[in-house]
Amino acid sequence: MTYFDDRLSGVRVEGGECGGKSATIETSADGGVSWVASDLGGLVLSDVLSVTLSGEFQVDIVGKLGSDCSVGMVTSYTGGQFWAVRTDALSEATYFDADANVIHDGGSTVANPCSSPLVVRSFDSDSTLVCDDGVLAITEARTIAVVQRPGVLDGEVVGDQTAVAIDDPSTCDGVLVSVTGNTTSAVLGQSCLAADATSGVSIAANGQLVRLWVGSVVYESEDRGTSWTQL
Repeated sequence: MTYFDDRLSGVRVEGGECGGKSATIETSADGGVSWVASDLGGLVLSDVLSVTLSGEFQVDIVGKLGSDCSVGMVTSYTGGQFWAVRTDALSEATYFDADANVIHDGGSTVANPCSSPLVVRSFDSDSTLVCDDGVLAITEARTIAVVQRPGVLDGEVVGDQTAVAIDDPSTCDGVLVSVTGNTTSAVLGQSCLAADATSGVSIAANGQLVRLWVGSVVYESEDRGTSWTQL
């Protein structure tokens, strides 16, 4: 999965299996056009549960650590150059706990709201739980269902809008991108992008700007997903 905060600095996390190979982490400073491998320095990270980016340099990743696969957090304050385990911040993090079937949200727990959670991403005070049967936002008011769409590939809630990328062959031969309002569910922008929905899709939004990553290809929209440019 790919995560961006300020829409230029980002992190991409792939793989990782408890008791096996550690996850691969890469960072980008140009909106995902190019990527640099990040060395965990001997830390073993598997089963990534959430990723949070704060500004240009801080990255927090919650996942299973070490040979015993206990849940923990690793943090980089240097944009992925150096990493360290943080034992003081896990209780305030937002992440999916598969064993307990709950979402840990800043010290509280919320019952798992969907059948197959994929990952939790955070941006400012909003956290988005990406499921294979919809996208739900976790805010200070706890779980709020924002979008329920079959075939969702990725999604992000930022402020008063939700951006989702959907694999729906019945309406789009490619990737369907839809940006809606959170309170009204009104469509603010939508289009069918001719791209391979099976190549690994991630989306990020900030106001009018929406970026979509399909495999190694980066697309950008300046009108909430209505029209696109390949970067």
